[in-house]
Amino acid sequence: WYADLPVASPQVFGDQTDVPESADWWNAAYLIMWGSNVPVTRTPDAHFMAEARYRGQKVVTVSPDYADNTKFADEWLAPHPGTDGALAMAMGHVVLREFLVERRTPRFAQYLQRFTDAPHLVRLEPRGDAYVPDKFLTGDQLPEPTADRDGAFQTVVLDA
Repeated sequence: WYADLPVASPQVFGDQTDVPESADWWNAAYLIMWGSNVPVTRTPDAHFMAEARYRGQKVVTVSPDYADNTKFADEWLAPHPGTDGALAMAMGHVVLREFLVERRTPRFAQYLQRFTDAPHLVRLEPRGDAYVPDKFLTGDQLPEPTADRDGAFQTVVLDA
C-alpha cells in the first residue's frame, strides 16, 4: 500500500491497485473523492481531476473536515467522524434498490453477476414478524447460473 490507495478496490475488484487508474477520471461525468485528499496526497494525479472539470465533470467530496480537495468540489458531504460507513451502506442500498429491486436494469444486473462476488449475501432467518441475518451463503448453496438465448444470466431468487 502507498499513500491513500482505496481499500475498497482490492475487496471489490481483487486488484491491489487503483481501479480504474487516475487517467480514467477524464472519462467520468461524476467523481466522488472519499477518503482521499487528491491534491495533497496524490499530487501527480490531481491534474486529471482538475482537467476533467473543464468538461463539466461534477465532483463530490466526502470528508468530515474541510480539506484541500473540498474547494474543487461541487458538493461537500461532511459526515460526522465514524459515520461514513453508514453513509456508504445507505448509498449502496439506494443503488441496489433503484437498479435491481424496483426497476431491474439489465446492464446493472449483468455487471453484478460478472464482476462482483457480492460479499454480503446472507441467508435471512424469519424471527417473529421480521427477518434477521443468518449465515453467509457459500458457493455450494447457490444454484447453477442459467443464461437466456441472448447469453444474459438469469437472476435467481433464493428461498430463506
